[in-house]
Amino acid sequence: MEISSNERFSPGATRWVLLAVAALTACLALALRPAPASAIEVGFMDPAFASDQPDVFWDDMAQLGGTIVRLDAYWADIAKTRPAQPRNPASPGYDWTVLDRLVKDAAAHQVQIVMTVWRTPLWARAQKGAGGASYAFAPNLNDFGAFVFAAATRYSGKFDPDGAAGPEPALPRVPNWEMWNEPNYIGALRPQRQGNKVVSPKIYTRILNRGYKEITAVEKAQRIKLNVLGGAMNRGFGGKGSVAALVFLRGMKAANAKFDIATVHPYPPTGVEGLDDGTIAPNITLANFGEYVKELDKLWKPKKYPIWITEFGAQTDPDRNGASYADQAKFVRLSLKRFATKFPRVKQLIWFMLRDEPLEKPGQSDKWQSGLRDVNGAKKPSYNAWVQTIQQIL
Repeated sequence: MEISSNERFSPGATRWVLLAVAALTACLALALRPAPASAIEVGFMDPAFASDQPDVFWDDMAQLGGTIVRLDAYWADIAKTRPAQPRNPASPGYDWTVLDRLVKDAAAHQVQIVMTVWRTPLWARAQKGAGGASYAFAPNLNDFGAFVFAAATRYSGKFDPDGAAGPEPALPRVPNWEMWNEPNYIGALRPQRQGNKVVSPKIYTRILNRGYKEITAVEKAQRIKLNVLGGAMNRGFGGKGSVAALVFLRGMKAANAKFDIATVHPYPPTGVEGLDDGTIAPNITLANFGEYVKELDKLWKPKKYPIWITEFGAQTDPDRNGASYADQAKFVRLSLKRFATKFPRVKQLIWFMLRDEPLEKPGQSDKWQSGLRDVNGAKKPSYNAWVQTIQQIL
């Protein structure tokens, strides 16, 4: 309706119009206001890809909304022989070359780091007579503690490898330290059992608590704040080779585990089923992730620990009952949305991996096919599914 310039409003009518306009403006603002951003941060773990093709890896991180990267401090590779001074990160016997480069790259791209410390060198095994070449054998705690102290000191943000007079600056700080990887699995930590008795939670808790003690010592020495991440269990595969996630968690509590942030790896059995894969406690996947949260809070009242998913994914290898490309993309969409909307305690979410590992033979169990790119680097449908979903939830 148009009003001619000759018509005049009374003061009351003018006030009414102004109030109506203000109310309409407020409604429009509410309608146009974007949904609150999710508090979750996402990232990736793929050190081989980050080393082989760093430009592509870091471009992918940006495209996929990645703000955190998980790296491994492979003790067995960094210290193949016992260092002369194991608590000194500059000691002969340590080779930090690969890890230094990855840490520098992450810092240059303003990406936060989770560092997982694990893999026992042959010389540091707790049981010297243990057979086989596996790095999964439990470590001597004094040796492990010395390595954790050296690593956290090196990446404290105050350690300069070439000294104050050298051209290189101090190495960046790594704020988050995860003690071991999937310690409820015999391929990562052994022994899991002695006879029929489950022993791995107690063994792991000793490792975790020693790491906590050493990180605390670095915090005091360097006057910095660091986080110790504890748990890192996979769902539990069943049988004698692993311990179910919640059984392991209860064992950690019984052994008086110390940590700042709880971590877990809730992989699906295949990824074909989406999120409804039929998993029941004490095993844990996304299908019943609420059971993990409930058990964590029950065991550690009233802590309400932050929860980080430091590794998960869905494979596409058909020889290992993996998902199709379409099913993997579906899993990406559903899992990101569920974590962001249903589990506000999950603050960080790390997918493994960005590029498939090459298979030397079909069904090879030590290679992983959960990349958002195939082995040749081509993007799978899950890549775009990730980008689209992140734009919706972040």
